[in-house]
Amino acid sequence: VPWSMVPDVVDYTELVLGERRDGIFYSAFIVFTKCGVATSLFLSTFILGLVGYESSAHGASVSTDEEQPVSVRLALRIMVSPLPICLLLCACIPMSFYGITRQKHGEILDELDKQRKLKAKQKEAETQRTMSETDGEDIFLDMESRNGVCVDGAEADRGTSRKRVTFNIDVSGAEI
Repeated sequence: VPWSMVPDVVDYTELVLGERRDGIFYSAFIVFTKCGVATSLFLSTFILGLVGYESSAHGASVSTDEEQPVSVRLALRIMVSPLPICLLLCACIPMSFYGITRQKHGEILDELDKQRKLKAKQKEAETQRTMSETDGEDIFLDMESRNGVCVDGAEADRGTSRKRVTFNIDVSGAEI
Protein backbone atom coordinates (compact mmCIF):
# COMPACT_ATOMS: atom_id res chain seq x y z
CA VAL A 1 0.00 0.00 0.00
CA PRO A 2 2.66 2.62 0.85
CA TRP A 3 4.30 2.31 -2.58
CA SER A 4 1.00 3.20 -4.22
CA MET A 5 0.60 6.23 -1.96
CA VAL A 6 3.93 7.85 -2.85
CA PRO A 7 2.92 8.93 -6.40
CA ASP A 8 -0.31 10.42 -5.03
CA VAL A 9 1.65 12.46 -2.50
CA VAL A 10 4.12 13.54 -5.20
CA ASP A 11 1.22 14.79 -7.36
CA TYR A 12 -0.36 16.60 -4.41
CA THR A 13 2.95 18.25 -3.54
CA GLU A 14 3.40 19.35 -7.15
CA LEU A 15 -0.04 20.94 -7.02
CA VAL A 16 0.77 22.80 -3.79
CA LEU A 17 4.42 23.78 -4.46
CA GLY A 18 4.39 24.01 -8.25
CA GLU A 19 7.27 21.59 -8.85
CA ARG A 20 7.73 17.84 -8.76
CA ARG A 21 9.88 16.33 -6.03
CA ASP A 22 9.80 12.63 -6.88
CA GLY A 23 13.37 11.94 -5.87
CA ILE A 24 12.99 13.40 -2.39
CA PHE A 25 9.89 11.35 -1.61
CA TYR A 26 11.16 8.06 -3.00
CA SER A 27 14.57 8.39 -1.36
CA ALA A 28 12.99 9.31 2.01
CA PHE A 29 10.64 6.33 1.70
CA ILE A 30 13.53 3.97 0.99
CA VAL A 31 15.63 5.39 3.85
CA PHE A 32 12.79 4.97 6.35
CA THR A 33 12.10 1.45 5.06
CA LYS A 34 15.75 0.50 5.54
CA CYS A 35 15.77 2.05 9.02
CA GLY A 36 12.67 0.02 9.89
CA VAL A 37 14.25 -3.21 8.70
CA ALA A 38 17.49 -2.50 10.58
CA THR A 39 15.58 -1.67 13.77
CA SER A 40 13.45 -4.80 13.56
CA LEU A 41 16.51 -7.01 13.01
CA PHE A 42 18.30 -5.40 15.94
CA LEU A 43 15.30 -5.74 18.28
CA SER A 44 14.52 -9.34 17.31
CA THR A 45 18.14 -10.39 17.82
CA PHE A 46 18.29 -8.50 21.11
CA ILE A 47 15.06 -10.11 22.37
CA LEU A 48 16.24 -13.59 21.38
CA GLY A 49 19.45 -12.97 23.30
CA LEU A 50 17.47 -11.88 26.36
CA VAL A 51 15.31 -14.99 26.39
CA GLY A 52 18.27 -17.35 26.15
CA TYR A 53 18.77 -18.23 22.51
CA GLU A 54 21.88 -20.39 22.18
CA SER A 55 23.84 -20.09 18.97
CA SER A 56 26.54 -22.40 17.67
CA ALA A 57 28.20 -19.42 16.03
CA HIS A 58 31.48 -18.00 17.32
CA GLY A 59 32.75 -21.30 18.73
CA ALA A 60 29.94 -22.04 21.21
CA SER A 61 29.39 -25.72 21.85
CA VAL A 62 25.72 -26.29 21.08
CA SER A 63 24.89 -29.50 19.26
CA THR A 64 22.27 -29.49 16.54
CA ASP A 65 20.25 -32.09 18.44
CA GLU A 66 19.93 -29.86 21.47
CA GLU A 67 16.67 -27.87 21.64
CA GLN A 68 16.36 -24.19 22.42
CA PRO A 69 14.74 -23.21 25.73
CA VAL A 70 10.95 -22.90 25.86
CA SER A 71 11.31 -19.13 26.34
CA VAL A 72 13.01 -18.85 22.92
CA ARG A 73 10.22 -20.74 21.17
CA LEU A 74 7.62 -18.54 22.88
CA ALA A 75 9.49 -15.36 21.93
CA LEU A 76 9.71 -16.52 18.29
CA ARG A 77 5.98 -17.27 18.19
CA ILE A 78 5.17 -13.83 19.59
CA MET A 79 7.55 -12.05 17.18
CA VAL A 80 6.12 -13.88 14.16
CA SER A 81 2.37 -13.42 14.67
CA PRO A 82 0.87 -11.25 17.43
CA LEU A 83 3.56 -8.56 17.42
CA PRO A 84 3.37 -7.83 13.64
CA ILE A 85 -0.45 -7.85 13.84
CA CYS A 86 -0.38 -5.30 16.67
CA LEU A 87 2.12 -3.11 14.84
CA LEU A 88 0.05 -3.24 11.65
CA LEU A 89 -3.08 -2.22 13.56
CA CYS A 90 -1.13 0.68 15.11
CA ALA A 91 -0.02 1.73 11.61
CA CYS A 92 -3.66 1.80 10.49
CA ILE A 93 -4.40 4.69 12.87
CA PRO A 94 -2.33 7.33 11.06
CA MET A 95 -3.30 5.78 7.70
CA SER A 96 -6.93 6.55 8.48
CA PHE A 97 -6.05 10.26 8.27
CA TYR A 98 -4.66 9.92 4.72
CA GLY A 99 -6.92 12.24 2.79
CA ILE A 100 -6.12 11.48 -0.84
CA THR A 101 -8.99 9.36 -2.13
CA ARG A 102 -9.41 8.23 -5.74
CA GLN A 103 -11.80 11.10 -6.36
CA LYS A 104 -9.46 13.68 -4.80
CA HIS A 105 -6.50 12.26 -6.77
CA GLY A 106 -8.53 12.62 -9.97
CA GLU A 107 -9.19 16.26 -9.08
CA ILE A 108 -5.49 16.79 -8.38
CA LEU A 109 -4.57 15.31 -11.78
CA ASP A 110 -7.14 17.51 -13.55
CA GLU A 111 -5.79 20.64 -11.85
CA LEU A 112 -2.20 19.64 -12.64
CA ASP A 113 -3.18 19.15 -16.29
CA LYS A 114 -4.67 22.67 -16.37
CA GLN A 115 -1.53 24.13 -14.76
CA ARG A 116 0.75 22.32 -17.21
CA LYS A 117 -1.26 23.55 -20.21
CA LEU A 118 -1.12 27.10 -18.84
CA LYS A 119 2.66 26.84 -18.37
CA ALA A 120 3.04 25.51 -21.92
CA LYS A 121 1.05 28.48 -23.30
CA GLN A 122 3.13 30.91 -21.26
CA LYS A 123 6.34 29.31 -22.50
CA GLU A 124 5.12 29.47 -26.09
CA ALA A 125 4.23 33.16 -25.67
CA GLU A 126 7.69 33.82 -24.17
CA THR A 127 9.33 32.03 -27.11
CA GLN A 128 7.36 34.09 -29.60
CA ARG A 129 8.24 37.30 -27.75
CA THR A 130 11.92 36.34 -27.70
CA MET A 131 11.86 35.45 -31.40
CA SER A 132 10.28 38.80 -32.30
CA GLU A 133 12.92 40.64 -30.25
CA THR A 134 15.75 38.90 -32.13
CA ASP A 135 14.37 39.71 -35.58
CA GLY A 136 17.26 40.54 -37.85
CA GLU A 137 19.91 39.77 -35.24
CA ASP A 138 22.55 37.09 -35.48
CA ILE A 139 22.05 34.10 -33.19
CA PHE A 140 25.17 32.13 -32.30
CA LEU A 141 24.95 28.46 -31.42
CA ASP A 142 27.81 26.34 -30.17
CA MET A 143 27.57 22.84 -31.55
CA GLU A 144 29.58 19.96 -30.16
CA SER A 145 30.76 16.80 -31.78
CA ARG A 146 31.94 13.83 -29.77
CA ASN A 147 33.47 10.52 -30.78
CA GLY A 148 33.33 10.91 -34.55
CA VAL A 149 29.78 12.26 -34.84
CA CYS A 150 29.33 14.63 -37.76
CA VAL A 151 28.77 18.30 -37.04
CA ASP A 152 28.17 20.76 -39.81
CA GLY A 153 29.28 18.22 -42.42
CA ALA A 154 32.69 17.65 -40.83
CA GLU A 155 33.63 14.52 -38.99
CA ALA A 156 35.15 15.02 -35.56
CA ASP A 157 38.41 13.48 -34.49
CA ARG A 158 38.95 12.11 -31.00
CA GLY A 159 37.53 13.98 -28.07
CA THR A 160 35.40 17.03 -28.54
CA SER A 161 35.32 19.32 -31.52
CA ARG A 162 33.47 22.64 -31.27
CA LYS A 163 32.24 24.65 -34.26
CA ARG A 164 30.51 27.98 -34.31
CA VAL A 165 27.58 28.22 -36.70
CA THR A 166 25.85 31.53 -37.41
CA PHE A 167 22.16 31.69 -38.30
CA ASN A 168 20.39 34.82 -39.46
CA ILE A 169 16.71 34.39 -38.63
CA ASP A 170 14.02 36.65 -39.98
CA VAL A 171 10.77 36.02 -38.12
CA SER A 172 8.77 38.95 -39.48
CA GLY A 173 5.47 37.56 -40.64
CA ALA A 174 6.36 33.99 -39.70
CA GLU A 175 3.96 31.95 -37.60
CA ILE A 176 5.29 29.69 -34.89
